Amino acid sequence: MSQTTDKFKPTITVLISLDDCPVDPMEDFIEWRLITNNRRLKSYSKEWYHYFDEDGKPATIGMRKKLEVGTAFRVCYRDFGSGGTQLYITDDPSRTNAVLVWENDVKELSKNYEERQKYAKGCIDMYQQWCNGEVYGYSVECNTFRLDGVFDASDALSKEVISVLEETGHTVECIDYADSCWGFYGAFDKDDDDHFCSEVGYSIRRCLEELKCTLDDVNIVWKGSAVNYADSHRYLKYVKEEETQKEVAIEHAVYTDSFVV
Repeated sequence: MSQTTDKFKPTITVLISLDDCPVDPMEDFIEWRLITNNRRLKSYSKEWYHYFDEDGKPATIGMRKKLEVGTAFRVCYRDFGSGGTQLYITDDPSRTNAVLVWENDVKELSKNYEERQKYAKGCIDMYQQWCNGEVYGYSVECNTFRLDGVFDASDALSKEVISVLEETGHTVECIDYADSCWGFYGAFDKDDDDHFCSEVGYSIRRCLEELKCTLDDVNIVWKGSAVNYADSHRYLKYVKEEETQKEVAIEHAVYTDSFVV
């Protein structure tokens, strides 16, 4: 049952934005080490020639073995300045100007070469997203209150006003919902889009639960620097999915009760 009046609906504000202070994944949580021979880049190391010679061939037998078993991968690292950064794993010695090396216990890796390569590629992709500023986040907020069970259009109530209302027999329920999460790397890439959108949708759902409302009972305001990167229905489908599940559960419960009787 709707708990809003025809004149007023509470507003949920959803911010979809670029993360203005993302963490460098290579420094914080990626366990592979990226090394390049480009002195202008952060990952440059004088150790480069311990890994490859001038022709891009393995400098040592140990390095050749690492490449064979998947504890190191050749990388092409292309820096276009303001045009962005591109990194990808390659088998071409002529394109090799970086290397991704596993320096931890090899037992922490899968024994399968393809799985190791997939893991390494995911880390390279995440680092590229960080380099290009493709890191996002969201916040979901709603600040409102109910007066005698009905949402009121006033922006805020002071403690004094609330006290007077309660002393005169009114019930006042304040709802102050705030949720946010940042650090979604490549959130709008094809493979990661559902994860980010579902997190936003689930947060809106939790807000609705606190409000004791459905989507039809609220206004949603969308804002932020990345708000146009995905249509609103891609977030809201996760809210509607839950509402549909609840409807099915209720219908099933009613059917079961009537059957038992």
